[in-house]
Parts: sequence; C-alpha cells; structure tokens
Amino acid sequence: MSANTRRALSLKDKLDILRKYDRFPKMGQRDAAVRLNILQSVLDRILKNREDIECEALQNESQSRKRKRCGKDDTIEHALKEWFVKVRNKDARVQTGLYFRALPEHTYVLQNDKAKGTKFCKERITILYCASMTGEKKKLLVVGKSKQPRCFKGVKALPVDYTANKNAWMTQEIFY
Repeated sequence: MSANTRRALSLKDKLDILRKYDRFPKMGQRDAAVRLNILQSVLDRILKNREDIECEALQNESQSRKRKRCGKDDTIEHALKEWFVKVRNKDARVQTGLYFRALPEHTYVLQNDKAKGTKFCKERITILYCASMTGEKKKLLVVGKSKQPRCFKGVKALPVDYTANKNAWMTQEIFY
C-alpha cells in the first residue's frame, strides 16, 4: 500500500493479515508490514485490536464489512434490529411522489448564454409499491387528482390500481 492511498480493510482482510503475521518467523513489525504490503501503523492497530477482531469473527459478524458503527444505547439498537427483522419478513411498502411534468431543477449553460427561469410544475401522482422479501409483488397503486383523467379515455384495463383525491395523496379512505 503506498503512503498516499488510504483504504479500509474488511474484517476478512484483517483476519488474513493476522494469520499471515503469525506464520512469519520472529521479526519486527516494520519488516512484517513491508512483507504484508501495509503500513506499520495499520499492522500495529490490527495487532492491538486482535482480540476484538477475532471475537467479532467468532460472533458471525459480517466478514465483508469495513467499519462497525454503533449507537449510543445498546437497548435501542437491539430493539431497532428486532423491528427491522420483523418488517423485513413482512410485506415492505414504499410510497413515493412523482412530479411527472417537472423540468430539471438545475441546468448547465455556457458562460455567455443566459438561463431563463421557469416555474416548478406541481402536477403529481403518488405511487405505492408493495413487495415481500420472498419476491411476491402486489399490483401498484397510483393516486392522481382526476377521477377519470382524459388520458384514460378508451382504456379498458390498467396494469395498476388507480384512485383519485384532491391532492394526489395517500389517505385512509383509499384503503377502506
């Protein structure tokens, strides 16, 4: 590793470095770091944290993760993880708003050209996606403003469920 580049090592990389270091004959950290192609300070930090690295590997922590981020309160972290696992096993619902006639917010112009301002188009539809972790997908639910939009004239069947309200928002009434 060159002195100018910095890369994060995964847990698997750190375990490999520890195994290789143990196989070397007795030598100084500087020589071992050169043979391992890492900085001496990195090797020193890995050796100081050896117990934690090996403990995390035994606890079936993700071998590919590079950094471990922890919250301030373990009980909240544990409750959040339980909630996440429960939600992941159920159906996952995602709602998004789509401004389908909106122009780009930013534009690139040459230095001598003038850019004209435009109003932001607020015509919107809301889309609800629903899928389970097993791969089962539900039909999309689209919420618009018009009960019978002109664009649907002559359309016999839609590939989505369509409903309407004044603001194109998801409301309780849609689900009853």
